[in-house]
Amino acid sequence: MKDEFDRVLIRSLIEVDIDNAEKFLKFINEIINDPSAKVSFNKQRVINEEKMWLKEVIGLINQKKMVQMVVFLDNEVVGMSDVTLQRERKSHVGEFGIALTEKARGRKLGSKLAKAAIEESMNLFGDRLRVIKVSFPVSKNQVKDFYKSLGFIEVAIIPDQYLFDELEAETVIIKRI
Repeated sequence: MKDEFDRVLIRSLIEVDIDNAEKFLKFINEIINDPSAKVSFNKQRVINEEKMWLKEVIGLINQKKMVQMVVFLDNEVVGMSDVTLQRERKSHVGEFGIALTEKARGRKLGSKLAKAAIEESMNLFGDRLRVIKVSFPVSKNQVKDFYKSLGFIEVAIIPDQYLFDELEAETVIIKRI
């Protein structure tokens, strides 16, 4: 009998993933529909938008400006995490993001995925990367412990940054490299 982690694959986004855009579309629309995810985007995507997004991200990866990791469970996309290097005077800062479907949560996949994205970004960006920054709605305060376990520290709470049912503050945390 296979153990659960035999059914898990974490890897970088690659060009052939464009041919499997439906898997990524299913993932992102599930995240958008999940009220507990509280992501910043709120409109369902269609296949052409997803293909365009995948091409754009792969372009950034090829330019060494972004790391995008994907976690598959039983060949289904259940999570993605990225680190995007900022530009100009912020070019030492990587913006971090992570999203997991409900199916992936509580299985330690988020931790494995985040560590893979951070490690890959440190390898790709090298000495250019000095800070990794992540922000999230204050109401998702439970994720703060997750980020702290990865070495992040809270640095700010900024009011009125998200609009869900009402305006909500944003927590900003960083990890120094």
